[in-house]
Amino acid sequence: MNIAAIAIKTIPDVNAGRRLHNIKNLSDEGVAKAMFHLHQQKTGSADLPVYLQKIVAIAVVTAENAEEQIRLLSIENDDEKSVLEAYVAATNGKQQVAWKGNQFEFLAIQYRALKYRVGNIPDFLQHIDLSEKLSLNNSQASPSLGEISCLLNLEEITEETLASTWQSFLKNENKIIHQSAITSAKNVFQVASRLNLDSYRDQ
Repeated sequence: MNIAAIAIKTIPDVNAGRRLHNIKNLSDEGVAKAMFHLHQQKTGSADLPVYLQKIVAIAVVTAENAEEQIRLLSIENDDEKSVLEAYVAATNGKQQVAWKGNQFEFLAIQYRALKYRVGNIPDFLQHIDLSEKLSLNNSQASPSLGEISCLLNLEEITEETLASTWQSFLKNENKIIHQSAITSAKNVFQVASRLNLDSYRDQ
């Protein structure tokens, strides 16, 4: 299968938050706390919009010689641009698949690529959002990746939020972030491998 299953992990973009809310003299942790609070007051939800999220890890799973190949792209020295460039190289020429790609993965990658002027990012509308396709765009019938993983007896996934990833990041628990991304990408790959993606692509 010429597909690339992806999963990403994000944290609040505190630099953007500082500028957007004109926040001064606060630590990154303090800025993120303010971002969550202000967004909750405005919308009733603490989940920040995708354009205010920074990518810290991208897991890519492909098939080479009928075996899974796993690649983890994670930020070192705060170099998010290099992660995006490595993502472009790792997925070049492959059909990209994610669980909630149109709401999260593909959208976040587009915003961050725009920020850093990273080229050769394919039109995310051409990628496959497995959650949408399996539920036929019926949000009430849309399970989580963790629930589908349980149904198919795949590796267990701990459902994480932006806030929980942020807490792991603050504690330097990068292994937790990385393993979560890898497990999610592996399970997306396994779900995709059971489908005739050509028939889903045109829906």
